[in-house]
Amino acid sequence: MTLLAAPVVARAAGQICEWRSERDAWLLVLVSLSLLIASAFSLPGASNAANSEEWRVLYAGVGIATLVMSLFVWVVYGVLGNWRTVAQALPVVPLVLGLAWQVRSMVSLSYDHGAWRRAAIVHDLPASDLVDLQSELHNLSALNRGGAREAVVDVAWPSLVSDPVVPLLRWQLRDFPYARFSASIPSDAAPLVLTPVEEQPRLNGYSGAEFPVLKRWTMAKLPDFTSALRWVLYREALAPPDETRLILWVDKTQK
Repeated sequence: MTLLAAPVVARAAGQICEWRSERDAWLLVLVSLSLLIASAFSLPGASNAANSEEWRVLYAGVGIATLVMSLFVWVVYGVLGNWRTVAQALPVVPLVLGLAWQVRSMVSLSYDHGAWRRAAIVHDLPASDLVDLQSELHNLSALNRGGAREAVVDVAWPSLVSDPVVPLLRWQLRDFPYARFSASIPSDAAPLVLTPVEEQPRLNGYSGAEFPVLKRWTMAKLPDFTSALRWVLYREALAPPDETRLILWVDKTQK
């Protein structure tokens, strides 16, 4: 939004040209930016459950103090100095902060920096156990058909079109030429069958094991205003994502 606000940017740039030689204006902007940045770094630490109670109090005190001081500086200069300089230089501060926030948001969309990063409003990630599922399919295929990718695999998934798990499974089974996708289990079920956990079928002579395949995080996982503010500022959320799990069914009669 800040990058698209061309009239605001043009007006602020024009005002900078007017007072570019005034040292007081530059000093006000630099001091205010320094205090606001210190406050932005401190306040989220006050709500971090990983910090002790003493550290949360310290972070809150520093964040509130620097925020109040950043506003107090402008009032003091306006009373003792010149309100015209305050009116000209003040729009530069939110403009610089907005530009920095926008650039950081764009960068965070391309890079993940830890388990708590949630860069988008809807965040889908393959589960780490997906590698175990693929390895198990290869091993069972080798035992069943003599080749690591020769077994017939049925994927019985009710929502073949809308469920984000289906494209993920299609990619994982791309090397299995005999993989079959359907909305329900066919009458001639394959030795290996994949189904959702929520709709467990009754397969006589089969044994099953659960595997998480997809982790999904949405903004509904933000329980309160503090969590939402932390996500807006740092793209971090402490609430774990929801897991989508499936069941791998294996025909016990197959050798």
